[in-house]
Amino acid sequence: MSHKVVAHYIGGKVVKGISHDVNAQKPFCHIRTAEQESISVKLSDLKALFFVKDLAGDSKRDEGRCLRRTTYVPGSAANRS
Repeated sequence: MSHKVVAHYIGGKVVKGISHDVNAQKPFCHIRTAEQESISVKLSDLKALFFVKDLAGDSKRDEGRCLRRTTYVPGSAANRS
């Protein structure tokens, strides 16, 4: 089965394409880009791998939206509900 994916590397590089072999149990997958280049991707080099509907993206999307980031402090009262 093929998947449209966007790979975000830890260093900031982004690769978009189609993958037929994404498997969390394997250290690598392959992405075929729009230029028909096949790239071997080491999963441990990635910050995130997104499964997407469209490789073009959404120019109307507000990139400012995100979950609030917090720091977990063991035993802190702020962690209790």
